[in-house]
Amino acid sequence: MINIFVLVTILGHLPVILSAKRKGSDN
Repeated sequence: MINIFVLVTILGHLPVILSAKRKGSDN
């Protein structure tokens, strides 16, 4: 159960991290 929660959290933060990386690379 905890693993699923962690997985969902990571998946939810993945787009944010990718967006930040793209922003940093672009900037």
